[in-house]
Amino acid sequence: MLKKVLSSSLLILGVLGLSVSLLGEFTSLGDYKSSEPRNWEKFDPQLVIETPDLDSLHRKVNSLIKQSSNQAIKQSSNPQNKKKC
Repeated sequence: MLKKVLSSSLLILGVLGLSVSLLGEFTSLGDYKSSEPRNWEKFDPQLVIETPDLDSLHRKVNSLIKQSSNQAIKQSSNPQNKKKC
């Protein structure tokens, strides 16, 4: 009895999953358009050359974060960038 209920449930779930995937494939429901990647999301072949292993990648990322933080601090301390209320 348990095997019959389990196999029927799994069959129903499988048919339901297949139906959903077919709806996404052949109807406008699955017509998802992704946006263009931002500059920092794009693949950088030069970064791959510069960082052949995980340790060098960590060092590079940490230095880029530090540079970005320093630039943000400089911009926020610049009185021309402050908005008037």
